[in-house]
Amino acid sequence: MPAVPQSVPTDRGIILGTLGLIIMAVLYWALSRWMDKYAERKERELEEEMKELEDEGKVY
Repeated sequence: MPAVPQSVPTDRGIILGTLGLIIMAVLYWALSRWMDKYAERKERELEEEMKELEDEGKVY
């Protein structure tokens, strides 16, 4: 008798596992895309703020 029981994955288990991986990949893609856009927007905001401070003469 083997120490670990051997079982064959069912079709349902394979489908659910595959769907889980696909959903995780899509979520990762969407989150990374959102983070890129967020970083670009924040960078533009900081550049605008620095330009305003330079125009006011508050940056040494």
